[in-house]
Amino acid sequence: MNRKIIGVASIIAIAAIVISVTSDSALDESTISQIIFVDAVYEPKNKIVRITYNDNSEMTNLITLEVLGMEKTFHKEFSQSSFVETIEINS
Repeated sequence: MNRKIIGVASIIAIAAIVISVTSDSALDESTISQIIFVDAVYEPKNKIVRITYNDNSEMTNLITLEVLGMEKTFHKEFSQSSFVETIEINS
């Protein structure tokens, strides 16, 4: 279940980034992967997920992070080019 949450969070974040970046310009996937970094790490000992986002171009205006599959969907918006968010997983 926890891996499912991490997978869903990563897919949503990456899809949102790719859609927003490609709608503004004709960047290819390799260029995007050099500019944008997204990572989600599950720490089972602490029952947390640490999600990291960094846009090296610093052109990000808004990022919406949603984690589905939890008892209550996690939703948070960020208005900077990078963030690290720690989410507690109660399972």
